[in-house]
Amino acid sequence: MIKSIVSKAFKMKRYEIKRRIYNIEKIKIKDNIFIEEDIPSKSTNAIAVDAGYNYEITRYGIFYILVAILLSEKEKRLNIIDNFADINIINYIKVKDAREILDIYRKIIETRLILKNNIKFKNSIILYDGSLYMDILNFISNYKNIKFNIIPRVPLDTLDYDVDLNRMLSEYYALIKLILTVKNIVCIPKTFTKNIYFDKEIPEICVCSKHIDEGYTKPKYKFLNLNDKGYTFSHFYLKFKDSKRVLLIEVPDYIDEKQAREIASKLKSICIGGYPYILRKAHYYSRVKKCELKFYMKRLNLKSLREELHK
Repeated sequence: MIKSIVSKAFKMKRYEIKRRIYNIEKIKIKDNIFIEEDIPSKSTNAIAVDAGYNYEITRYGIFYILVAILLSEKEKRLNIIDNFADINIINYIKVKDAREILDIYRKIIETRLILKNNIKFKNSIILYDGSLYMDILNFISNYKNIKFNIIPRVPLDTLDYDVDLNRMLSEYYALIKLILTVKNIVCIPKTFTKNIYFDKEIPEICVCSKHIDEGYTKPKYKFLNLNDKGYTFSHFYLKFKDSKRVLLIEVPDYIDEKQAREIASKLKSICIGGYPYILRKAHYYSRVKKCELKFYMKRLNLKSLREELHK
C-alpha cells in the first residue's frame, strides 16, 4: 500500500522535479568572477588544528570525551606539536542541548591551542577546520543578550557538572578577539550555508565543481562588528585539477587577488585529492569513536540511558 501511495506522488511531482533540476543545471558563474589558470605549487610549512567529541546520555548525566590535536607539517612529515583531552560528566538537567555546549567547548580548546603555539609558527599557515565568520555570526545572534563575566585567570580545562554557560561564553568571547589578530590563519569550512557571489537556489560550491577545471575566484568580502569594532573576512573558492572537490577559503582579514593566488599556491603544495592532507589527519586523530566512548563507560560501570530503560 505504501509503495502505491509513493508511486502516485512520484507521478504527480516527477516533471516538476525534473524542471527544477534542469533550471539548476543551467546556472553558471560569470567569467569575470573566476580566474582559471594552472596554479603553481609553492612549498610551505603548515599547522592544523581540529577537535572532536562524542557523548552518551546516562542516568547520572551526559558522559563525554573531547580530544583536540595540533599538527605541524614540514617537508611532508607530520608531527603532533600539542594536544588536549578531557573526559567528564555533566548535568543534563542544566543542559538544553549537549551538542551546543560541547561545540562551544571544542571551539574554546581549538582557539586556545592556536594562540598558545602561534608565535612558534608565525611563518607557517594555520589551517582552521571551519568558518570563523560563521562561528562569530552564530555567536552574536545566539548570545547577544548575555552579559559576559570577567574571565577567571584559570582557563577552562574541563566542564563543571553544573555547566556554567556564561563562564564558557565569556572565555570564548575573549578568545575570539585574540584569534582575529592572528594574520596567518586560513579557514576551510566543510559547509557554508550562505552564498557569496550570487543569489541562486544551489550552493555556489556545486556550480564551481561542475564548470571549473583549476583556478580560484576573485575574493569577496564580508564584515562583522564585534564589541563596536569592525572585522573584514575574505572568501574565495579554489579548485585543483586532480580533484572534483572545491574548497571555500576564508581569511579573517582583507586580501586581494595576488594574496589569494599566494594562498592557493601554498595550499596546492600540501593538498592530496584537492584537500589539505594535514587537516584531514588532524580530523582523523581528534575523532572520538563510539567504541572508545563505550570502553571508558564500561570502566566506570556506566550504561546509556537507552540501555537502562530497555533492559
